[in-house]
Amino acid sequence: MKKTHIKKFKASDSLPMTVLVDDQGLPLFYPNVYVNSKYRSLGFSDNSIEKILRSIGMLYLWAEINKDDLDQLLFSNDFLTFSQLEDIAFFLRLKREYQDQQLKQHEQLNPTKISKVVENIIFKPANTKNTTVSAMEGSFRIRAVANYLEYCLSKSKYRPTASNPNDSEKDIELFRSLAPRVVNKGDQDAPEGLSKSERNIIRELFDPKHPKNPFPNDFHKYRNELMYEIFIHTGMRRDELRHLKLDDINYSNGTVEIRVSKTKPRTVHLSRKVCDKFRNFVMNHLSKIPPKKRQHNYLFTTRTGKHISNDAINLIVRTVRQTVECEINVTPHTFRRTWNDIFSELIDALSPDQKPSAEAEKSIRNRLMGWESDSIMGDLYARRTIRKRADELSEQLTKAIVESNGDIK
Repeated sequence: MKKTHIKKFKASDSLPMTVLVDDQGLPLFYPNVYVNSKYRSLGFSDNSIEKILRSIGMLYLWAEINKDDLDQLLFSNDFLTFSQLEDIAFFLRLKREYQDQQLKQHEQLNPTKISKVVENIIFKPANTKNTTVSAMEGSFRIRAVANYLEYCLSKSKYRPTASNPNDSEKDIELFRSLAPRVVNKGDQDAPEGLSKSERNIIRELFDPKHPKNPFPNDFHKYRNELMYEIFIHTGMRRDELRHLKLDDINYSNGTVEIRVSKTKPRTVHLSRKVCDKFRNFVMNHLSKIPPKKRQHNYLFTTRTGKHISNDAINLIVRTVRQTVECEINVTPHTFRRTWNDIFSELIDALSPDQKPSAEAEKSIRNRLMGWESDSIMGDLYARRTIRKRADELSEQLTKAIVESNGDIK
């Protein structure tokens, strides 16, 4: 096994299945058992699982370069030494092209020279800044691999016990500590949604009757408009929207059930306007596709009934962005950020007796976004609104100082 890659297919439960396979196309047993038991069974998206598997695949690539049988090491009494874990941490931080360079050099050199060359590559990189991934990506890879190593250790007959202690658990924690710190730069890097004027521009371009709507036929126009309306009214993720089925939207109750989620499945409300657009699209456009071609029951398909892909959703949004005459940075995730801005605006508009406490506001936001109750993501998405309020107050303060000749009255 020289290199691993990702293979995707639809499983018997009609949901996507993502597996890690070797260069012969054979699934790697332990990594796939791990992600299916720890992530897929809990409803994690196939994108999240893919990212975890790619990190684990890099671990196996490191083992190939170092001529180690990784599965044998992980389930042996020796496990991995801390020196090996340090090598792995550095290897995980390298950009993929430099990892592949190591593999290429490994294949070209004879065994007596391999260890020396690998040592030079790993410990003496020419330019660390240009060869390594971002701190956030490097941190994710190391933490993902650390979790996998903990899983393997827990399944090994040589796992630490009171009668047979060893340093493997401590070494994994030290390995995890090698993950680079992701520096919080304050509220200046807070994710931003669309402003009110930008929302109006984007909504007009998604309107099927607008003369500048960039899509070629009614099926695409009404399907894409419904996508936009669901995005902006629910704040759901791209992959969550892609996996919506017809039965997930309850027209009479005005709700949508988000079954496939990166974090937590949930049910949220839709406006009557969105429900009517859903009904119109299904009855007048989706129903024209032969039933045999849409047995999967997915809401969003191509004109031929094929389940739409994430790349196709990206293309839809990119097409609208390219149609806009002014510069608007919009992606599918921008709509999620926009929902959070609108939510903050709604909270601000409530009277004092109706406004929830800061902690209650955070809990409500986390619930509607599908985050855990103690997640910090609500704070992150609210940061832009806080900054905006501060900027407005600062402007009013400056004006007051000028008008009062330096004395605020």
